[in-house]
Amino acid sequence: DVDVTVGGLSKLLQPPKPAAEVVVGIGANMDDPVTQVEIGAGKLAKVLEYERMSRRRVTAAEVMPGQPSQPNYINAVMVGYTTLSPLALLRELQRIEDEQGRVREERWGPRTLDLDLVSYKVAGKEITSDDANLMLPHPRAHERSFVLEPWAEVDPWGMLSGKPVRR
Repeated sequence: DVDVTVGGLSKLLQPPKPAAEVVVGIGANMDDPVTQVEIGAGKLAKVLEYERMSRRRVTAAEVMPGQPSQPNYINAVMVGYTTLSPLALLRELQRIEDEQGRVREERWGPRTLDLDLVSYKVAGKEITSDDANLMLPHPRAHERSFVLEPWAEVDPWGMLSGKPVRR
């Protein structure tokens, strides 16, 4: 296993050669979350090539202390390939979220649609970034069963930061 650290924003703007394998977390807990996940996945399938999507799962919302409770989330993971750069893909994910009415008023607040770029690999090498605009791999993915379990479903040999996603 090899980690590649990307320095500077310019590296996150360059398209990969060959196509990058990406993992995208999909979630929603507002405005008919099952439908939101399906619509989001359909739009994401137009951005990625040869995509595989996990089954949907119901997940309890994790809230910060002092935050009001939230409805359960519907979560899934999609694995696919793209020739978009990491930041270009992030812009596409945010565009899809916006089309579905995503409002970014409260951190960790309820969402109509949440698309997280979890992992981005080129030629099997995980791209890492601590850029404020895009942290790769997703900084909390390794703690989230609602990411790891569906990822393992569609990619049983998947790796995140050198560790298997299948537990």
